[in-house]
Amino acid sequence: MDNAAGEVASSQTNSLPTRSTSSSSSSSTLDNLTKGQAANIITRLQHGAKAHYDRKQKERKRAYNVAVRTAERVERETVRVGPLKC
Repeated sequence: MDNAAGEVASSQTNSLPTRSTSSSSSSSTLDNLTKGQAANIITRLQHGAKAHYDRKQKERKRAYNVAVRTAERVERETVRVGPLKC
């Protein structure tokens, strides 16, 4: 009976995915992905991309606002000579 329990335990540990750093085994781990694991990877990629996009948009907006403020300041500092308008 102990032998049967040992066989079950060894068969369970063999089916668990292991983390490997070699690129040749990465294709074999892709074949063993479950639907939940794949959904988790996709969700993490999407949220990471969204955060990256949001940071870039914030940076662009900040640069645009600085450019607008600079243009307004230069416009206020420009002296015009001519007839007064009433």
